[in-house]
Amino acid sequence: SRLQSIGVTYEPARSQMLDKIIRTVGRVEADERLIAHIHVKFEGWIDKLLVNYTGEKVSKGQSLFTVYSPELMATQQEYLIALDGKKLLGKNNNPKAAEGALNALQAAKQRLLLWDVSESEIQRLVKTGRATKTISIYSPIAGTVISKAAYSGMRIDPNVELYTIADLSSLWILGDVYEYEFSYIHLGQTSSVIVESSSEGPLSAKLDFISPTVDPQTRTIKVRFQVDNKNNQLKPGMYVNLELKIPLGKRLVVPRDAILLTGERKVI
Repeated sequence: SRLQSIGVTYEPARSQMLDKIIRTVGRVEADERLIAHIHVKFEGWIDKLLVNYTGEKVSKGQSLFTVYSPELMATQQEYLIALDGKKLLGKNNNPKAAEGALNALQAAKQRLLLWDVSESEIQRLVKTGRATKTISIYSPIAGTVISKAAYSGMRIDPNVELYTIADLSSLWILGDVYEYEFSYIHLGQTSSVIVESSSEGPLSAKLDFISPTVDPQTRTIKVRFQVDNKNNQLKPGMYVNLELKIPLGKRLVVPRDAILLTGERKVI
């Protein structure tokens, strides 16, 4: 009667496969390796703005704007003069003169390339034989404009960041794992990503970075997951739930309620 009154039950201990579930909240961010910051390497003025709002999608090689620069005009003229000189001196019997003309041509071309003038623009320059007033600046990656400071007619120099373009097809999810859970995690593990605002099932993310330090205030370790976002289900700045399932193998188990905590030990 006493056993029944205090609710004592009996159940055999048994062996079974166990998983440990680590749950945490993650913050979605753009992958830093897939972000392009657009600057120019000379002074000038934006002539025509072709990508003109934040959030616009661009493809790799797409023209962002055209720019007028006196320096660029002068270098184009130098290139054309060097090109004419190479043609004339190439027929000369003096090898030193021909070599000097070739070096001047290569130096002018290298200056254009270092200023991010595309090879196609240089070929157009060779074909037409005329320096153009404006040159197009192209996007180095395909992605979405996440910030824009460029305006038509604006004076620009190398210090001004005109666009920030991010490829959002692959994103980072940053989370925190408690210090006592650190021994269970390792690179390459897969986590379920649960998006509260989505009716679709959980996504899969891969653990690709574990911080080498512990936050002294929260006693947590920063972790980072890589997630495929080709369906645009995730947006930078969102919060998601992460569930990391760690297989523990076959273990001896008893019901959780069977464990009595005395303060110094656990008794069954």
